[in-house]
Order: sequence, then C-alpha cells, then structure tokens
Amino acid sequence: MDDTSLPADRSQPASHPTELCIAQAEDLLGYIPHSMGEWPTESLVAVTVGAGTVGITVRVDLPSRDEDSEAFAAAVCDYLETDALAEAALLVIYTAQPWNDVSAPPRDALVGAVRSALADRGLPVLDAWLVGESHWRSLLCPRISCCPWPGQPIGTILAIRLGTDLVSRGR
Repeated sequence: MDDTSLPADRSQPASHPTELCIAQAEDLLGYIPHSMGEWPTESLVAVTVGAGTVGITVRVDLPSRDEDSEAFAAAVCDYLETDALAEAALLVIYTAQPWNDVSAPPRDALVGAVRSALADRGLPVLDAWLVGESHWRSLLCPRISCCPWPGQPIGTILAIRLGTDLVSRGR
C-alpha cells in the first residue's frame, strides 16, 4: 500500500476525524483487530477503501467447505456494496490452516471467488493477505524477493506504531 493518511472511520464527523497513518500492510493488519475488538479467527476480513479513507470493515466466518465459495463471495460483495464511497477492497484471511506450499495457499479458491465477484461488481481487490498462526504473507505477490517465504512473523503486526497509537486513544 502507498503511504497514505487514512481516517480510521468515515462515519465520524468531518470536523473531528480520527486520522491514522496506514503506510504499509502491517499497519492495516494491526488496525483490523483493534477495529474488530478481537483477533479474528477462521475469518475473512474485507475492508473497503475510497477517497483516501478506510470504509467498511467486515468480518465473515470462513465457510467449512471451499465448494461454498461462490455463495460466500456473493455475500461478501453484498456487504461491501453498502459503502457508496468504496473504490477498492482489501482482503485478509485469518486461518490456522497451514500454508505448506508457496504455490498453494489455504483458501485460494475462496479468495479467487471473492476477488472475481468483487471485480465483476466494479470493486477491485488491491491486495489480499493470509494471517496464520505464526506468519502473515500477501496472497497476491508471487515474488519471494519482496514477500519471503513463509512470510513475516506475526510479531511484526503486533509491534506496529499504529497499535500503540490506537491503544493510547482508547481504541
């Protein structure tokens, strides 16, 4: 993600915006648990972005079978379409399912179905990440040079400055 200052919530009055700097993936991945009030498990979290702001943040339980991917994708799209200012989306899969092969990420069919459904509705996915039990990694970056295998340690999410800022603000 580009270095952009994003208000944490577009529903706040414009005269008192809460601005947080989300400059990299770790910032967004650290923001999500604060906005949800918990660390998501076996979930897809979708975040809309538009006009330089973070929009809707939605958490949905992962379906038990990948065969349900199309219905799941349609439901995610329905939720995100309620954000009239959305220009794009970001996706995060939280799962304990191991990612043993760099070319075969867990829930790949599900992420593909959601990306395709969102694109069909004019909402491109800018990036998608998998957050596992010990590592996180982009699902869309095939380059090991910038997205090393098996990913970044979870501690890089927990240690971000944004998390400290949110805690100090009582979030």
